[in-house]
Amino acid sequence: MSENQNENQERQEFGKIIPITWKERLDPPKEPLRQEVPRRRPVKDPPPEQEPTDEGLPPEESEEEFEKSLRKRVREKVREQKRERRRKRLKRLAAAAVLLFICAGAFLLIFRLQKIELAGNVYYTEEQFISRIQTGRADKNTLLLYLKLKRMKPNSLPFIENLEVEMTDTHSLKVTIYEKSIIGCIHYMSQYIFFDKDGMVVETKSEPKADIPVISGLQMKSFALFQTMKIEDESLFSQVLGLSQLIRKYELEIDRIEFDLSRNVTLYSEEIEIRLGKRDMYDDQLAELKNLLPAAKGLAGILDMKDYQPGQSRIILQEKER
Repeated sequence: MSENQNENQERQEFGKIIPITWKERLDPPKEPLRQEVPRRRPVKDPPPEQEPTDEGLPPEESEEEFEKSLRKRVREKVREQKRERRRKRLKRLAAAAVLLFICAGAFLLIFRLQKIELAGNVYYTEEQFISRIQTGRADKNTLLLYLKLKRMKPNSLPFIENLEVEMTDTHSLKVTIYEKSIIGCIHYMSQYIFFDKDGMVVETKSEPKADIPVISGLQMKSFALFQTMKIEDESLFSQVLGLSQLIRKYELEIDRIEFDLSRNVTLYSEEIEIRLGKRDMYDDQLAELKNLLPAAKGLAGILDMKDYQPGQSRIILQEKER
């Protein structure tokens, strides 16, 4: 191969790499220009994937441990819910307590008792009666005391037959008292002991009363105010109570009732001595005596009614000197 052919071949190969312009051909550079190709940064290969190791990871739980852990979390959740419900309940109770406290304060102020007006009391003084009905702090409240007296049984207070109560305003009560009647008295140890139809001692005085019969012939054991008297012969005392109630029923003016050792009964009305004898019942005799005493008023004598029978036409007064 000739040198020209070799040169042309080299130029062709060189032209494939770097194109040559006419200027360059006319004035070729000392060194052949080559087109700079931008260099690419070498791409680093990604690091090889490392297989995960067990280092730093929690160990796998067994089925039993997982179940225990789950139960523990459930229990904690339930406890938290209970605590939350308890907190809510306490809040509601606190609010209710505050409201109740406010209502109670208003109730006490509105119904604060300041006055009790009594009517019909003879043997009870105002201080005695109030001390018996006001036994606690609740009795200082008008409404509560009103309800208490309304529900009170008639025999719950000594010597009280019945009560009527009226709330005149939020601070005042009016109480009407119906006291039991005194039916007799017994002279005992320089005192006159007055009792009602149940044998309860309601009063003691140093002198008798004009309209209350004095009973003699009884042996008393003991007595206490507002309590039933203790008599040695209880059956005789029952007869005394029955006879005293009949005298009150027929409105007889009897000053004294006397029992002898044989239990014979004698009544005294001013200057008249009425002999009733010994019986189980004295209803017929006293019913007739209601008609006899007004006719014999102002006289002195003895009415012997031991053998009296209902329907008897004549009863003779045996007069006696005064």
